[in-house]
Amino acid sequence: MAYISLYRKYRAQTFDQVMGQGHIVTTLQNAVRQNKFSHAYLLCGPRGTGKTTTARLIAKALNCENGPTPEPCDECHFCVQIRQGSCMDVVEMDAASETSIDDVRGAIVENAKYAPMEARYKVYIIDEAHDLSAKAFDALLKTIEEPPPHVVFILATTEFNKVPITIRSRCQRFDFHRGSVADIVKRMEFVLQSEGIEYEAPALLAIARLADGSWRDALTALEQAIAYSSDKVSVDTVYDALGIVEEDALRELVDRLIEGDQAGILAQVHEQSRRGREARIIAESLLNRIRSLMHAQLNVETAAQQYETPVWAALVEQARRVGTARLLAWWQKLSQAISDMRVAGAPRIVLELALLSIADQPVQVAPAVAQAPTPARKPAGTYEEAWGAFLNEARQEKPRAAAQLAAARIEQKGESDFTIYAGNARAVEYFCKPEIKSWITERFSAALGRQAAIEIVQDSAEAVVEPRKEEVAEETLEGDRLVKAITTTFEGYEVRKPSGEAGR
Repeated sequence: MAYISLYRKYRAQTFDQVMGQGHIVTTLQNAVRQNKFSHAYLLCGPRGTGKTTTARLIAKALNCENGPTPEPCDECHFCVQIRQGSCMDVVEMDAASETSIDDVRGAIVENAKYAPMEARYKVYIIDEAHDLSAKAFDALLKTIEEPPPHVVFILATTEFNKVPITIRSRCQRFDFHRGSVADIVKRMEFVLQSEGIEYEAPALLAIARLADGSWRDALTALEQAIAYSSDKVSVDTVYDALGIVEEDALRELVDRLIEGDQAGILAQVHEQSRRGREARIIAESLLNRIRSLMHAQLNVETAAQQYETPVWAALVEQARRVGTARLLAWWQKLSQAISDMRVAGAPRIVLELALLSIADQPVQVAPAVAQAPTPARKPAGTYEEAWGAFLNEARQEKPRAAAQLAAARIEQKGESDFTIYAGNARAVEYFCKPEIKSWITERFSAALGRQAAIEIVQDSAEAVVEPRKEEVAEETLEGDRLVKAITTTFEGYEVRKPSGEAGR
């Protein structure tokens, strides 16, 4: 017997097997049970959600030898023929390839007036109905408006807005929902158990997230992973078979973005490209990661169900380190990069420039939400010791900010009043940003053991000289101390001549 794809082999054959569309199944079954079914239905929804399957089930329900019945037997002559696609009175038309008025007139309009050959009803299933031409819709309109009593029309479409309002107003409309990750995983587990194939739960979660609510896409991807794996569907086989970026790689790439590690970012992109991942796939995978981080930051309960508990906890922690505002900025910049890739001759360059631009912006770490309070640290002895402890912590949390703070100096002006002298105007502008100044005040106060008031000014010659004028002049205007003062104040560095040029 010829091999049958999984999505065809496990297509729902009764209403009870339809998953995720309970609102539609209940309505249709009640309509058939009460003998109040419509002459025309419009089934709308994303691809792979069961529109064509439901259309065939309607045909079964109307033509079953035990019917019309809300529960077709799937065993009688007509049910078997409809399942096999050989019933003469159930006509399926692909509007994507048969779009003209002649196609509609020849297949439907001219034949609808004749009685069914053997079944109870003639059922016309028009798939991708939105692809019909305007003239074809016009030819169909009169038949749908006043159909013969033995005819039922079922139109299926993924683009409801492209169907003319004159057609829509004459049909009962049903909107199909995307499948949830949990339901899709449950369905794949059933398929794998029926096929006798071992699997890992995280692998099915990865496929379900990739399917984006499409049952057919999930089973197609699962079939590809089964073909690639030798004896078990694992996470690695799913990533390799489907050519998607691994969770660990995405987590590492986001860490590099947070840290501003531009060399590490380029190395990550190179490694994924070496493994055959296209630049657009990398960008889209990262965009989905940013979306997941946004859900974690906002504590979206339905998103948490798509991940195992340790993975979700890692997402929450990483999202806290980035913050909502930064995630939105990343989302916007990466979306623009994906748009630019469509017309770019070198998409990888577009991706790398976008990621380097993101990494060049300092990340503001948001405070943790709903976490247990940490034990209070032991306050430092002096404000200089507190400043040193604060810098050590800052190097781990905000490396770029810590580098600029290390070049600055702090003085105590009162019991709890302190002034930070920054080396230049750009540093002052950066430190005076509300979120940065708030972070400095909070972390320094914690190290000090009491609330501190921070003022940030630019370090000038007068600010250095006035407090200890004579002593400073004696100490800084000689030798290495003079060099150190100049390099600290003007952000300079010492240039030494090569040994061969010493005498020139």
